[in-house]
Amino acid sequence: MYRYYVKNASQFTIIDCYHILYCTANDGYTVIHTEGDEKYMESKSLTKFMDEIGYPYLIRISQSVAVNIHHIKHVRNKEKCIVLENRTELQYTLSFNELQSQIKKLHNTP
Repeated sequence: MYRYYVKNASQFTIIDCYHILYCTANDGYTVIHTEGDEKYMESKSLTKFMDEIGYPYLIRISQSVAVNIHHIKHVRNKEKCIVLENRTELQYTLSFNELQSQIKKLHNTP
């Protein structure tokens, strides 16, 4: 089981990585969006965050967004949009074939 520890000045929170829906980059910070509309901010870039977390099901779909493939409901090729189970829509910049390949490869991993 993958877990990540988010800390601020007064506490730290343990997040089960499966519950991360997606992450966004914001001026050198990473915003972690989880189930239940909770958000956590980390003072590191999205690249550094993804390196540290090491969660294989969190894939980069653009320069500023990474998504947990376990929460993808639809991928719309024409709109270059991923729809999550909670109806959040995220734009992707990868080619449709590259995105499809990454998702298939990870879904076939135990």
